[in-house]
Amino acid sequence: METLSKIRRPNIISPIVTKMARLSPLKDGQYHPASGATSLAIRHGSVNLIPINKENTEFILIDAGMDKHARKIRRHLGKLGLDLSAVKRVYITHSHPDHIRGLQALKNVPVYMSEHESRVLRGELPYEGFFPKLFDKFTKHQRANTYASINPVIISHGYKETVGNVNMHAMDMPGHTSGSTGYLVGKNDGSKAFDLFPGDGMDIDRHGNARNAAPPFTADTKISDQSITDTAEHIARLQRANEVDIVHSVLPSHSGSGDYSSVYNYRRAA
Repeated sequence: METLSKIRRPNIISPIVTKMARLSPLKDGQYHPASGATSLAIRHGSVNLIPINKENTEFILIDAGMDKHARKIRRHLGKLGLDLSAVKRVYITHSHPDHIRGLQALKNVPVYMSEHESRVLRGELPYEGFFPKLFDKFTKHQRANTYASINPVIISHGYKETVGNVNMHAMDMPGHTSGSTGYLVGKNDGSKAFDLFPGDGMDIDRHGNARNAAPPFTADTKISDQSITDTAEHIARLQRANEVDIVHSVLPSHSGSGDYSSVYNYRRAA
């Protein structure tokens, strides 16, 4: 598969966020270099595009991105001779604009998310975090109108399902927002090997260490810290139950990927 070409239009916000959070970002369209279980996951800003069949003609998304036209996703699929009809499901980590606006281009695609974040999506609950709150009064009514036709499938902690040749596990990761969800994604090949997609529930810094997301965008950093530890403990329970063997990588939305040991070490240090 071919990676995306460099985006012509400059991204002003991402470098600022990256510098503030001391992150080591991936370029748009870059393959996750550390990804083991989902080796074809591809980054598009806040979006992860994951194939769910051997032919790489059907995909799920982890988040939908900032662009309401989903141009980056269209561009990558176009290189494969595909269009947006190749996207079969969207799993939302949380309802900040840079994770949901692409849903406007994916109107007929099933959307999966937590109850809390579905209410934020529809404007029934406000945004959380210092910066998101500043924009809430301008976007709350707009969200209610824009996403009124979306009737998401509500998922909760412990949700699991096989989608094509991919296994999914969902887990609560509050802190960045109250209803944030993380996803374990792995190939359905009997290996029980997964990658962790935490959305903004955590970042990996330039030294490869797990840390909570940038405070100006995060509702409660203390809860976020605890959530990283709780995530590691939940995964340990899945391993004891023989549902998960190994987690290869952590693939956050706004930083480079890292080895899952960074999360395990964070838990031990807590």
